[in-house]
Order: sequence, then C-alpha cells, then structure tokens
Amino acid sequence: MIERSHLEHVVTDHCNLKCANCSSGSPFLDENFSNVQQFEQDVTELSKYMRIEHIRFVGGEPTLHPDIVKFCDIAKKSDLVRGKVSIVTNGLKLLNMPDEFWKAVDIISLSVYNDSGINYHKVIDMLHEQSDKNQIRFFIATDEEEQSNLEIVKKNYKIDRQYVDTGTFKLVDVYEEMTENQSQEIFDGCLMKEICHSFKDGRYFRCTISVLKDKHYKAKNIQTGYNFFDQDSIPIDSTFPEHWEPYTKSKQININACRFCRGIQTDLSEPHRQMTNQEILKWKN
Repeated sequence: MIERSHLEHVVTDHCNLKCANCSSGSPFLDENFSNVQQFEQDVTELSKYMRIEHIRFVGGEPTLHPDIVKFCDIAKKSDLVRGKVSIVTNGLKLLNMPDEFWKAVDIISLSVYNDSGINYHKVIDMLHEQSDKNQIRFFIATDEEEQSNLEIVKKNYKIDRQYVDTGTFKLVDVYEEMTENQSQEIFDGCLMKEICHSFKDGRYFRCTISVLKDKHYKAKNIQTGYNFFDQDSIPIDSTFPEHWEPYTKSKQININACRFCRGIQTDLSEPHRQMTNQEILKWKN
C-alpha cells in the first residue's frame, strides 16, 4: 500500500480574485467545476492502492464550488483519506459558508492578501469561533504588512499559526520552452514534484501546476507543443501500482510543465496585486 501525507485536488479552475502571477492562471480561466462523480470514482480507485493522512482542495478558489461539501464528505468516508479534509482559500466566501461546510472540513489554510478588500479581521474571528465550535484547525499565510495589522489578533488568541509571506508572488511562468539542461535543472531543484501530488479526472500528477497549465497557456495564446494534462500524469486505473513508483521516483525530467516554469525555488518575484480586466483581456487578445 502506497503511503503519502496528502494529495491535492483542483476543485475549481476559476477564482474570485485576479492575482497577478497566479501559478494556476486562474484569472484567465473560464468558470469550471470539478465533477463530483468523477472525483468519487478516482477516490474509489486510488483507495485500492494508497492511503493519505489528508486531502487538500485547491483551485482556483475551492469555496466557489456549489458541491464542496459533497467533495469533503466523499473524501472523509473513503478508505483513501484517513479523515482529514483541508481547504486552501483566500477567505472571501468563508463568512457566508453554511454550517454543513464547517462540519465537513477539518483544516482551513487561509491566504491573506492585503490588497484584496477582504475584511480578514472578521474572517479570522469567525475561524476562531469555528475552531471552538467544530474543532476547525487553521493556518494563515500572510505578508509582513498584513501580519503587523493582525498583531491584535495574535495577542488576543492563543492558537498556533503558520505565517508565510504572500506579499509577493513568485514569477514561475516561462513562455518559451527552455533547453533540456535548463528544464532538468528546474525539475531537480523544485520541491513541488515531491509535495504537490494531485489527481483529477482519472489522472495522477506529480505537480499540481500540470493540471491547469494547458488551459492557462491556451487562454494566453501561448503555444507549447505539449499536452501537459496527459503527458505529465499517469492513469488512475488497474495499471496505477506498476506505474506509480517509476513515475514518482524518476530522476529524469518527466514533468513537461517544468520546461515552461522557473520552479518554486526561483528568486524572481513581484509584489502581490490584483489585475485589471484590461490586463487580462490584453493577454487573451
């Protein structure tokens, strides 16, 4: 039986923010929701071969999915997941999520962006209430400016938090294919191939970026010559056990998205900001 700490599932392509340099390209993507039945089928098949401690629902913005509670319930009732469900969110919809959501989720990973217009004081107060009521654990990823604004929150509450800099976004996207040596170097140095395994629509990925890379670049009119979704993944079927180890342990680059990516290790970054509609349309046209 394969053991991993977690897997990710991209539950929505789109987002309710327009963050520049989003690694998923969500501001450029049309509304698209993961299919509940396909998710359940994938979970059932993976359960034959794998066990994980928790599942992370990512996006896009996961809370936009009208059936997000169903996804949580399917995961928690499965043999694949040992009970923990995590949601990675910008928090914009959290104040309006129903009671069923809070009963279904175990962990909230909140990304705080100080230019988003979201009242994070209210959101974090509500998370503390849910922590007391439903034993919700939460982690906050924020930037230095917003962290200082939240000092009063840190003083008033004695719950451990994880603070990660989101004041800048890494410039991971590359729009021309790099050389084989450059691509291999990116592949070798990037941790995402180890920590960001995911699954979607019958395919298993070493890196979540491969899931939406085709749609992201197509929306920007970038031609790559690759089908990242199919070429960067293995099928979730009866052949999965024989393919998994050679695929996930390969030292030779087998993630073609790396050929168009600087990797999470890049030092290049820009301050976080929201894009205008005009910026987005300029890329698309």
